[in-house]
Amino acid sequence: MSEIIIIGNSKAAINFSNYLKSIGLKNKIIPYRKTYLNEKSIKKAKTLFILTKDDSIKKFYLKNRKLIKDKKLFHFSGALTFKNIISLHPLYSFSKKPLTQKEFEKIIFTSENPKYIKSNLKWFKNKIIKINTYQKPYYHAIVSIYFNFPLIMLRDFSRLMGKKFKIPKKYLQEAFLKNLNNFLKTGEVTGPIERKDGETIKRHLKALKKTKLLNLYKGMLEFTGR
Repeated sequence: MSEIIIIGNSKAAINFSNYLKSIGLKNKIIPYRKTYLNEKSIKKAKTLFILTKDDSIKKFYLKNRKLIKDKKLFHFSGALTFKNIISLHPLYSFSKKPLTQKEFEKIIFTSENPKYIKSNLKWFKNKIIKINTYQKPYYHAIVSIYFNFPLIMLRDFSRLMGKKFKIPKKYLQEAFLKNLNNFLKTGEVTGPIERKDGETIKRHLKALKKTKLLNLYKGMLEFTGR
């Protein structure tokens, strides 16, 4: 099989490259800013995965249209749709540590055109869920909230609690994990918003009045219908 080229050196690109190697497929990662130095490799390949940040996908395509003409083109963006590049979005947040072959193949992907992917990437074993083009921005917004927001909050609130109240970061994270595991087992959620504890909520809003956290708290009240 001809070499598969991966444009971009993101966490997703590194994990994907590692997976391809694990199933015996030769591939090469080319950083987005160094594509002009690798035109021969790009021209040789039949399949390109453009795994850059979203803003760079279209830029790469427009800048290299002649070079990548008649090639099979794919991207991993969950929000964007391009006429000549097939979307293949992993429902997963990659880290720097590469996944094993088995771990990677458990990832669910979404796409507007699963049939094209299955017919052109015979080696691709992951489950693909079809998603309509018009749904993609909303879908990706929800995915971003689900995977990214809790981690941002965990990081920033740990810092805040440590700075403001001298509570050790390690303890906070251990308590968070216990709470998360309990939720995964039972589905139970606690706290004044869940209990509709009106007086406590009023005190919280008053305490947060002059902070950046006020809109976050109000947003959660609105989201939960409390």
